[in-house]
Amino acid sequence: MGGTPVLGLNVCMFPAAAPVEKLNLILKGASESAQKEGVIIAGGHTTKNDELHYGLSVYGTVKPVDLRLSSNAKPGDHIILTKGLGTGILFAAKDRAEGVNWQSAIDSMKQTSVIASKILTEFGCRCSTDITGFGFVPHLLEVLEESRVAAKINPESLPLLPGVIDFSRSFACPVLSTNMELAGAKFDSGKHDPKWINICFDAQTSGGFIAFVSEENAGKCLEKLIDAGYQAADVGEVAEGESKITLV
Repeated sequence: MGGTPVLGLNVCMFPAAAPVEKLNLILKGASESAQKEGVIIAGGHTTKNDELHYGLSVYGTVKPVDLRLSSNAKPGDHIILTKGLGTGILFAAKDRAEGVNWQSAIDSMKQTSVIASKILTEFGCRCSTDITGFGFVPHLLEVLEESRVAAKINPESLPLLPGVIDFSRSFACPVLSTNMELAGAKFDSGKHDPKWINICFDAQTSGGFIAFVSEENAGKCLEKLIDAGYQAADVGEVAEGESKITLV
């Protein structure tokens, strides 16, 4: 949303039977990653649980003029993704297929969006959201509904992690059908190959941003994101009309 993180608190649920050394590594890795971005981890909370869950409650600062709100998408804005899609598909294929480039997914998930956020602010972006477990389309649709606009997406322009196209035909994340239900009739895949439906609703871990940038600034913004090391792409455009996503 255009903010700068300052302080973080650990929130961790950890299996009682798991080696405590793994918990140490998780907390150490999070702390080191935060410190690289100038964020202090000031403590937090842990509790026992059957499954592992870890996250951060983060406090930050932002200038009101730099706030990026879900209600600020405008007709004519270009839609830019800052990271490649496909972590859910690759995870599903990881132990069941040969040739999965899992390291590419790890590298993408480890890449923070701090620099990307600063670049978007630099080019006047006033609307963005992140892509997480609901997938690309549901997160995009949330913005469209808040802004009361539509979107036309070119699936061939979507940035994808290596191998995602091939594996998308045979593997899907466990929540694919649930994510598809979130969009329902507000998503029109046209006559495109069903693989794009899988990709558009694939659950992402540490996904990038969906950013809405003016036509005037979109090209330069995209160029700077790529120069900064992001697998970014201009994937479509905001249009007037009922809140709906159409693959063109």
